[in-house]
Amino acid sequence: MDINRNFKLALKAEYFGYSTDDEAEAWNLPDIEASLFLDYQIDEHWFAGANLFFVGERKDQFAVEQSFLPVGLPKTITLDSFFDINAHVGYKINSQLSAFAKANEGKFLDRWSKSGSIITKLEGENQVVVKIDGKYWMYWGEQFINLAWSENLYDWYPSLDDMGELQQQILVHC
Repeated sequence: MDINRNFKLALKAEYFGYSTDDEAEAWNLPDIEASLFLDYQIDEHWFAGANLFFVGERKDQFAVEQSFLPVGLPKTITLDSFFDINAHVGYKINSQLSAFAKANEGKFLDRWSKSGSIITKLEGENQVVVKIDGKYWMYWGEQFINLAWSENLYDWYPSLDDMGELQQQILVHC
């Protein structure tokens, strides 16, 4: 919903029902998730916003591990629901500043991610950015870990699947 040209508000809520025919629980999957997004364009260059996420209770298994082997049987536990609040402020110098602003005609421009991490290696006591097969690599994302690559650390291109969507590398269970 656009309150005016400079302010945007979005609310998303989802309720899930899972089949547990093959498992005792729907592991790490909440019954409810909700998100609230607020964005404000202060002027031509400055912008700010906030995002509020809610994730409901989830079931998980807990076992004490020793030398990569569990000690005793896993115990079913309930993970608490949680809120995650994020704020952002920025200055848009030009359309080239955002990592994904021009990638795939801006398809992933509004994809939210708190941060990305560029692959490094340890040299002495310092982390040094490293190329792998001639490219720099960054991993980023919230629910899924995604990859992006760059040849110059300025222009980034997300790894895509055969359908042109973000290639989901790892599903993150919190």
